[in-house]
Amino acid sequence: MSDAAGPERVRRILVAIDASPHSLAALQAAVTLAAARRLELLALFVEDLRLLHATALPFAREVATFSGTARPLDVAQTERRLQDLARRVEARVAAAAARAEVPWTFRVRRGHVAAEILASLELTDLLSLGAAGWSPMRARGLGETAGAVLRRTRSPVLVARHGTQLRLPLLVLLEGPGWRTTLATAVALTGPVRGALVLAVAPGREQAAREDQAQDLLASLGAPPSRVRLLAGAGPAALRAVVRREAAGALVLPADAGALDEAGGESLLATADVPVLVVHGPAAGEGDTDATAGQGKSPLG
Repeated sequence: MSDAAGPERVRRILVAIDASPHSLAALQAAVTLAAARRLELLALFVEDLRLLHATALPFAREVATFSGTARPLDVAQTERRLQDLARRVEARVAAAAARAEVPWTFRVRRGHVAAEILASLELTDLLSLGAAGWSPMRARGLGETAGAVLRRTRSPVLVARHGTQLRLPLLVLLEGPGWRTTLATAVALTGPVRGALVLAVAPGREQAAREDQAQDLLASLGAPPSRVRLLAGAGPAALRAVVRREAAGALVLPADAGALDEAGGESLLATADVPVLVVHGPAAGEGDTDATAGQGKSPLG
């Protein structure tokens, strides 16, 4: 794509990690992607300022798991626990990166988690994060941090859930103004591997034209043709059905996809059986036209 028509080339993967099961899945997905595309990995651990503020409240108590005994929270003790957790998380990152021979950096920040993640993102980053953190209130839904980051960034965001693993093929939804950027991103993730992508198209008047345009874009990017599957309907349920039928290893969606606008969009991100990559199209006024898409520059290196 032209420089004006899409995101900068991604040169680094930023993974937000707090040792929760979902964030460890995000780490594994990030390492897999970094190894495949020879990208740098930056792991970010945020000491949650809200937790420290809550600890300082005079009525704050912690309850022992087995005895049920309540005792006052101690700020210094909480800080030590966070530092210990950061060391353990860094060890997990080091081990995963070493196995995959991926260059990595570990960074600790203190502040509001979503704000620190966004502040650490550069234009050339792809973000990998867990669907939710440790909060039991969000065990079955999209976490507050993931939701806030998805709403406020234009970087590609890979949302991973515990028990999922990034693999081929990728199911790519061709929908909305930014579908070309989404497809080019998927090509960049897989390279010219036959059978690596499955294209999902909604039936309708634009179906045939969209299929032809997608195959033309694949050819311009040096990728082989991909098989196309029609959605049985609109919304998350139709996407889940195609993911299962095609045994897809990830779902790649435009950020403006209708499935994310509907009531089930949050549920799709939080409960999908595969990692979900959300890709933003060009900024308003830039356009995502055939003329720009055919130039063959993809969003990732």
